[in-house]
Amino acid sequence: MRTPSTIKLFSAILSAAIVFPLAAVSPEYDETLYAALQREGMARAMLLADAIEAKPENPTSALYLLKTVNLSANELKQFAVRYEEIWKKHPANAAIALHGSVIFDKARMPAKKTLSMLKLAERYYNPDPDNEIAHTVNTIRLAMHLKCGDNEGAEKFASTLDQSKIYYRQVYFYCTLSYRAAVAGDMKKSAQLKELCLKAIRKESEKAFPETKYSVLTQLMAEAADKNCPDYVEAIYQYVLRNCENEVIVKNFKAIYCSKLKNYEKAEKIMAGLDFDGSVKTTVLFQSALRAGNWNAALTHISRSPRSAQKDMLISLAARKYDGKLLKLAGDDKEFPAERRAFYKLYAAGLLKDVKLFREAEELCKNRRLTVSEMNSFAYTACELGIDLAKSEKTLRKVVSAEPDNAAYLDSLAYACYRRGLYAEAQNYIEDALRKIDLETPASVILEHAGDIARAQGNLYQAQKYYRRALDMGKGDASFDPRSAEKKLKELK
Repeated sequence: MRTPSTIKLFSAILSAAIVFPLAAVSPEYDETLYAALQREGMARAMLLADAIEAKPENPTSALYLLKTVNLSANELKQFAVRYEEIWKKHPANAAIALHGSVIFDKARMPAKKTLSMLKLAERYYNPDPDNEIAHTVNTIRLAMHLKCGDNEGAEKFASTLDQSKIYYRQVYFYCTLSYRAAVAGDMKKSAQLKELCLKAIRKESEKAFPETKYSVLTQLMAEAADKNCPDYVEAIYQYVLRNCENEVIVKNFKAIYCSKLKNYEKAEKIMAGLDFDGSVKTTVLFQSALRAGNWNAALTHISRSPRSAQKDMLISLAARKYDGKLLKLAGDDKEFPAERRAFYKLYAAGLLKDVKLFREAEELCKNRRLTVSEMNSFAYTACELGIDLAKSEKTLRKVVSAEPDNAAYLDSLAYACYRRGLYAEAQNYIEDALRKIDLETPASVILEHAGDIARAQGNLYQAQKYYRRALDMGKGDASFDPRSAEKKLKELK
């Protein structure tokens, strides 16, 4: 499965919640810590790790300074391995374990490791629901249960946030659990969890509205819109209108709401009453037209936009309409940077089933190191084209090893195994992907692949169920082209 190059990290929210005061520096303080202050990047991180290990009974300052270190994805992974060694020597140290859970999450370490770290750590902190560290631990544990695909554990810990009155975080978790239940075909359970999600929004609306919550709600509304949950979108929008007194925030939120609406006429009416300049209105209404599938309106707004933005908007339209020919033209347009041209060509190659375009995309990327997400995109597209299958399978095993809890990557590996005829392995990976699916991962594509794998193993009844569910979940999902699943379902009737 293709994934966006930038993946949102929930740990960014969590890390902000863990704050330990910086201890006063004295002449006797560990000289390793002073040495770390003179360094940057990985050198600073490793010296701070040495300081923590040298003085585990009081690691507060070193842990605090870890927040100042900027590491690449590979460096973060290396540092997480080093940090794990420290934690294993001092599993009873709550501060080390709590910070480690955030480091592990950012480094995409296996969620089971982070969960085991927290289970040990929670013996040493105050379990009182009013305790700030308890709030943080429960929230991280809940996120890890979700990553592991442990929905029962996640639901249990979601209820603990009631005691903490952190309802807006519950919205995300219950929304994800409801989505997973729908993917599994348990619509009754999905409806129950959906009601808990809406209940959390109602409870949150009874509290004062801190402006810092705006960004969290914006993200939740975007995720709900992308997963075709209009009632969540509406509930969050109405909550902001009722509770936020900041006129600027309300105005901006209305614009974001309009960009997420599939009802183009409603979006047009709301935007007409807002005093944004023409370019903002054009962009918002273009996005709404795309969601509504109103291609003529989308083209109209492209013609009204500044020339510098027209090409990008046209590419967005092409991608939404599955127009591989237009994406191919974008890949040939040298006004775009080589990196973007490569991925326009790659996307077009998948849509047009064009091996030559795939090779051209490879050529444009030959002199740079691909990210994990980019490796996944190239390998998955190769599998779609039926080329380099052994190489793609090997690449995707590395991708899944780097991020074992990523549902999209698990799906890609399942699909590669399916194309190679390794049906038993494909079944294991696709089941893992379905368990770990989140709001950022299109369920319809994974369900279609599950249908393909079931069909290959002769389980035609199960294949039909998966294809039907893929079509149900794919309604309104811009990343899913239903024609393939519809054709396969007809073949089985």
